[in-house]
Amino acid sequence: MENKFSHLELVDIDDLEKGKVLTAPMPEVKFPLTQEDHQFIVALKNKVIELGAAGLAATQVGIPKPMAAYQVSKEALKWREDVTHLIPLTVLINPSYEPIESAGKTLDWEGCFSGKNYYGKIWRYKTIKYRGQDINGNKIEGKAIGFEARLLQHEIDHCHHKMCVHSYDSSFLQGTQDELILLRKEEMVQKKQAIGLGQDDFFPLMAVEEGNNLE
Repeated sequence: MENKFSHLELVDIDDLEKGKVLTAPMPEVKFPLTQEDHQFIVALKNKVIELGAAGLAATQVGIPKPMAAYQVSKEALKWREDVTHLIPLTVLINPSYEPIESAGKTLDWEGCFSGKNYYGKIWRYKTIKYRGQDINGNKIEGKAIGFEARLLQHEIDHCHHKMCVHSYDSSFLQGTQDELILLRKEEMVQKKQAIGLGQDDFFPLMAVEEGNNLE
């Protein structure tokens, strides 16, 4: 049977009509999932792979459901110095998170496939507790640190009709990714040089401090 979601298209916040799905409230997903839900999840995961993305939420392809697919691949280590471990492509349904405020916040670059005209730096919690459900309705919960925490905050915000384009630090440069990517690359190279790496090297995995493990 052909998957009706096999040709998903990205929705942009600047599309006045289609973009409404990005900021509109949505009901929780009910279990057991329907066959259509399962087809969509397969298509969403395939879209993440096609884009080479770290994550993508259902609303970003026009589907008003609190679902997101995300991964932390080795490719993230080219850009991010705060990756604690690699994560295979994972789906979270009805997700939420709570910040661990005592761990503080960090400012870093973020872009969004649904906001191609926006790019800049956003403050995010360094550590969060997150929860959700898998495709069978089983509870998922955990603690995320560093880049995983940033990624999950971004994707879970999508599931609560929030866009990162409304959260950029106004004291830092903002623009499109094309306009600012060279500046980001310069920062990345400087960080790598400071620890003896070349510009094409991968950052090492970030060590997790004792007492701040992922359990």
